[in-house]
Amino acid sequence: MAAQTTTSMGPKMAGISRESIRRLTLAHGMAAWCAASALLGQAAHAQVAEPAPPPAASSPESRPAPVPDPLSDSAARGCPTPPVPPTPEQAAQGMRQARDHGVMWKLEYRGVTSWLYGTIHVGRVEWIYPGPALVQAMGSVQTLALELDITDPQTIHALTILPPGTKTPVLTPDLRARIARQAKKQCLPPGALSGLHPVMQVVGLAAMIRRSEGLDPAWAQEGMLAGFAKGMKLKVVALETPRRQLEAIIPRDPKEALAIVEDTLTEIEDGSGERELDRLAQDWDRGDFDDLAA
Repeated sequence: MAAQTTTSMGPKMAGISRESIRRLTLAHGMAAWCAASALLGQAAHAQVAEPAPPPAASSPESRPAPVPDPLSDSAARGCPTPPVPPTPEQAAQGMRQARDHGVMWKLEYRGVTSWLYGTIHVGRVEWIYPGPALVQAMGSVQTLALELDITDPQTIHALTILPPGTKTPVLTPDLRARIARQAKKQCLPPGALSGLHPVMQVVGLAAMIRRSEGLDPAWAQEGMLAGFAKGMKLKVVALETPRRQLEAIIPRDPKEALAIVEDTLTEIEDGSGERELDRLAQDWDRGDFDDLAA
């Protein structure tokens, strides 16, 4: 009988300082970070996926107005360029040009081989194409193990439900205004943050701060890995539950939650969050584990 093999993905946090990462994740709440970004990204790019139909002609001679180009519209409004799925031709070229990114370890125990691959929850469009080593690793396994399967709509919905006993802190007018400014800067539609715990709001925003430079949660490795695995008919399993992730990332003490909101907003506003995210992305791209772990 062939031994069961598993590819397990262990993510790294991105976009805020190491101290905030330590306090935010507590034990291991990292996939919730990615999911928060996914929730906000869905709202930000909803108009791109389904553009409004042209208005009906008012007379036989009139013609329907052209559908606005979402890319041109975003640029005109000073918004980050929304991610657009590649065409089949672009995907084929991307696979031909794909190279390996990140850090991957091979684990062997009693005849069972596993691969541990580190991810950072944001990405560039060229990173959605797995490189030769990752393709080979995934071709040798039967199961992909992720913290959470963020391609599962039920998982995303469950992340909007706070665990029992979680108290939502009351934001001061100043904190509400600062969050609103960052949401506007990211071109999020009104109400995109409603229903999310304040901690989830700011960590989601922190992951989006370099979208203008091509680093977007929409291109995060977790989605690529899950989609690639499902296309290969691999089993995809979640190692965590949404509730456990939320319990790890959101403090029960409202004062601690407010401190995270304040610190994360400060890091977004003063540029330190952008610098840290750039450093992590560059280190991950070239597989510099020593600097990632520093």
